[in-house]
Amino acid sequence: SDARAKLWEFLARASLEHLDVRTSANCFQRVGNFSMAYSLAQLGAHRPLTQLKASVALVLCDYELARRYYVESGDVRSAVCLLADLHEYAQAVELATQAKLTELLPNLVLELAEQSLKNEEFIRAMSQFEEAAGLARATPGKAQLVQRANAGLAMIYLKQGNFARTTELLRAVSDRDVAEHIADTASELRHYVLAAELYAKNAQHDKALGCYIRAASARREDQALLERFVAEHAQHVADKSIFLELGLYYQGIGDARLAEQYIARSGDAVELVKYYLLTRHEPARAEETFARECADSQTAANYLAEYFINSVGDKERAIKYFIFAGRRYEAFRKATEEDLLDVYCDNVGEFDAKEAAAIAHHLHAKRQHAKAGKFYALCADYEKSLVCFIKARDYDAATDLVVKLRSEELFEFLVQIFAGETSLYVEEEGAELALDEPVDALHL
Repeated sequence: SDARAKLWEFLARASLEHLDVRTSANCFQRVGNFSMAYSLAQLGAHRPLTQLKASVALVLCDYELARRYYVESGDVRSAVCLLADLHEYAQAVELATQAKLTELLPNLVLELAEQSLKNEEFIRAMSQFEEAAGLARATPGKAQLVQRANAGLAMIYLKQGNFARTTELLRAVSDRDVAEHIADTASELRHYVLAAELYAKNAQHDKALGCYIRAASARREDQALLERFVAEHAQHVADKSIFLELGLYYQGIGDARLAEQYIARSGDAVELVKYYLLTRHEPARAEETFARECADSQTAANYLAEYFINSVGDKERAIKYFIFAGRRYEAFRKATEEDLLDVYCDNVGEFDAKEAAAIAHHLHAKRQHAKAGKFYALCADYEKSLVCFIKARDYDAATDLVVKLRSEELFEFLVQIFAGETSLYVEEEGAELALDEPVDALHL
């Protein structure tokens, strides 16, 4: 029961507080806390009392008591490491200094400096980074810490806008991850030229080019830096989409030749179609690019449709590209308004029953009976289909339809019409339709 389990846990902790590790482990095991039982079993009883007390305090999460016991037992190093694990770097530095654990000080002071930097205590962080660098130089095997300290100082100078000092300190930093982090920070602070230089030094050409573009966009005086970088490193750029950003930059400053060159180099055919339409006003090249490179792009088709309907008034092409863009309702509406259903039908591959019925009704109203008959057949309204074929005097189509359906009722009706034995009442015209010319024997 829950009450019984709570009693076992109380006994387990009470035993542990009295340093009866074995009893405590057994109690924890009884309540199913096997991880705690295993941890206690690893402590063992064959160790100095103060060390045992410190280990028990750690298990009980009483870290201050554990630190005190470590110090009392003379294991100051463990106490310092415990404080460092708890991110209590100031106390760790103080204790390590008192115990003259000089080999631990470079790491601890560096961690303390990075903590101060994170808290934006720049003056304190600068002093601590300089102290950490000095300690690291005086301690064998700590050269990597000197680089970390220099990187921290560089970050402070960067945030203060001292780019010369930042660049000077980073010359001694060979760690690529550190350099990238500082470059990212420079970019976030909109120091694009410095960020670009750091990315370039790190062989991150994609990011460098992006920063040079943003630098030139913000300040035209930096365009020369952009052009020099492109001339020297464009072949190393792996992400081709960055060339789209470059092309749009040149489009913005009115350089049509370079804009087209880099938009095409980006491989983004949709943007190239858009560029030819909206900037160059060259619909022929836009259509050529669409057909060759992105015929399945509804976005590109939409650009073409909107251009043809709004800019040049070419309704036939607009209907075609509305269909390609997946906007069939708009294409159909425009086709019926402009009497261009032929264009619509020529560019639609398949029709559902509802769409076929709407087309048939429109054609029937326009008295285009032969075409209406075909669409009535598509929506399975075979009686109307047959009537339309007869109205159009398309007897071959009427005969083929009846033969295909194998409908005796429609067959008898068709024979009577051909034989002149009956006439067809046309509701729309308010008259009867009788064949005023003999039907050849083949049809009959």
